[in-house]
Amino acid sequence: MPPDTRSPNRCRLGPWSALLAAALLLGAALLPQAAGAQAQPDELGWLDALYRQGDGFRAESEALRFLRGNPRHPRRDAVELLRVKLYYREGRYGEAELMLHSLLDRYPSGRAAPSARFLLLRAQARLGRIPAPGAGPRAPEARVASEEERAVTWSTWLPGAGFFVLDEPAKAGAALGLNALFTAGTVLAYQQANAPAALLFGLVEVALYRGGREAVRTEAQALDRRRRQTAAQGAPSAEEAAVLAVGIEEGSGGRPE
Repeated sequence: MPPDTRSPNRCRLGPWSALLAAALLLGAALLPQAAGAQAQPDELGWLDALYRQGDGFRAESEALRFLRGNPRHPRRDAVELLRVKLYYREGRYGEAELMLHSLLDRYPSGRAAPSARFLLLRAQARLGRIPAPGAGPRAPEARVASEEERAVTWSTWLPGAGFFVLDEPAKAGAALGLNALFTAGTVLAYQQANAPAALLFGLVEVALYRGGREAVRTEAQALDRRRRQTAAQGAPSAEEAAVLAVGIEEGSGGRPE
């Protein structure tokens, strides 16, 4: 009988081979997850780098891809804030305002919340919804109220004349002409004893008169909003520039509560 040439050690490894294979398979399965966890900070750094380089299109595209692929990531609010900053930096304050409201509704205590609240107030000021920071609200409001009431008073005594106060001569001329036309029609019809026509012209004139006064008031308020918005369209303040300087903020954000 030929001698048994099998190694004793080889025989002993037999029971452990299945365990070794299972460990290798488990390691292979966990490796992509570990690599993904390791790559997440780098991905945020990549987004921040694109933002700092001024590549807004790629920064938003990558931010949207990140948000779609990481629905439970702990820094989603920071990535959403980066998108807001892209819009804000381009002067798209209305869209930034809506996005900030949404972000704060979902992450009221998140690390991005301080900067989000700061940018929301600044966006609203730039849109003319609230007084700009540092501007005394009382004096502008008093001036606007005075101008508005003066325009309405002019239109009370001379229909349409209030538009002259608001530097709208074309509208003033059109309003004066229409009111004069229907007033003359009312008087002429009355003199000719044509009561139905006089009543019709008179009712139209009353409607024009009242509508003209409200139109003057509305135009004065709209003019005030446009002035505030224009005044707020200047260069970013030092605080705004500090918040907009980075895309992904570290810590609790760039602004204190």
